[in-house]
Amino acid sequence: MTYILDNTLIGSIFGSLLLLLFFFLLRTMFRRTWLTAAVFILVLTLGGFFVSIGFGTLGLFDWVTLPLYSALLVFVLMRFGLLALIVAFSVAGTLGNFPLTADFSTWYAGSSLFAIANVLALTGYGLYHALAGRPLFKAAFLDSD
Repeated sequence: MTYILDNTLIGSIFGSLLLLLFFFLLRTMFRRTWLTAAVFILVLTLGGFFVSIGFGTLGLFDWVTLPLYSALLVFVLMRFGLLALIVAFSVAGTLGNFPLTADFSTWYAGSSLFAIANVLALTGYGLYHALAGRPLFKAAFLDSD
């Protein structure tokens, strides 16, 4: 299980850095952020189409989701930065590599709980450090007016 987590983390860091490098090179070449974002979305979408065609699974769902996925990557990278993109890839990879189930009587329920607990624990750790000792809610949050 830890092998999958390690591989997912390394792959998400490497993939995010490659996307940042590609975005930076496009930004240097076009010198306009909106044009860079449009070309980036177009190239990622076309790359996804070629991968889907290679597997022989290009359908109507791909025509809708690939541009949306590419636009979401650009939005996360431009608005929130590299760390958020690494975390997004890591969470998607973790939840995608473990079999998830809501039926806890199956034999793979333990790995489902491990994956979900891992994501929740890292989320809690990030929230704790992002607050930097401040309370999550104000003292008067639960008081009625």
